[in-house]
Amino acid sequence: MPKERYTDRELEMLAKAADALETVMDGCGYRDLLYGKWSLLAGDIRHEHALRDEERAAMFVSPQRQLFNLARWNARRGWGFTDDDLSDIAREIPPEPPAPEKGRLQLTARVLEVYLPDGIDGAPGLRRTFDELTAILDEEQGMRPFHLFGLWPQMTLGLAPGLRHSPGLRWRTIDFGYGWGKPAKECRKLCGIAPRHLEPGLERPHAGLLAAAAHFPLWLTRMDGKKVPYAWLPGYELSGFPHGLGPMRDRIVHHPRFTRESAEGPPMLYYGWDYVPAEDVSVPVYADAKTDP
Repeated sequence: MPKERYTDRELEMLAKAADALETVMDGCGYRDLLYGKWSLLAGDIRHEHALRDEERAAMFVSPQRQLFNLARWNARRGWGFTDDDLSDIAREIPPEPPAPEKGRLQLTARVLEVYLPDGIDGAPGLRRTFDELTAILDEEQGMRPFHLFGLWPQMTLGLAPGLRHSPGLRWRTIDFGYGWGKPAKECRKLCGIAPRHLEPGLERPHAGLLAAAAHFPLWLTRMDGKKVPYAWLPGYELSGFPHGLGPMRDRIVHHPRFTRESAEGPPMLYYGWDYVPAEDVSVPVYADAKTDP
């Protein structure tokens, strides 16, 4: 029986099998005998690609769905936002971003961002927000838990210079594809755009990207670096790594980024050096005007 869905590896194997059957049918006169099997394989391949196209087109859910998510998480996780807070943010939905050029995937979306205050246990709001949103990704979307704090207790979470954590709710519009497919001039290797090379005037998201991943499970699911880029979280900085970097230690900044341990593995949040680009990773930035919280 055909499977309901296929992984990338299985889809590649199906395509090879279909090509082989077609070659035998054409070259050896077995078309009548093998056509049914070839047709089944080709149909499964077309169906899987069609489903993936639909998921990519629908991966950024509506503001109304995001408001529903917020209300559910707020009640279940005890974030403390009031009914007035939820009503106020529901009246502040920004306009929809412009459609992309014909034939290109929409990679810009409105995001309902969450910034939590300090916890009653004394946890700083910055770290509390990070932990709460990554917990949602682990519990609801099967993302591999972020394990680096456990590996290196001396590691700390901070923000890029000029950014701050201000508790509250905000709508922002994020370009999730910025820098992807736009290599630096004269590049011959590692030709993506690294966070260090962002133009100075661009505003970097931090918790907004975790909120986006929580709201948009299909964005995480369809990340493959080919049709949907993986993503840096350029507004966050991780310090205290025990790497033997010598004199480079104070010149290297580590940022989290969404990736996978393998092509078939679940999405995960890992890290990278800020000056090392990757062709399959974007550096998301805000696409709207900066607003004061």
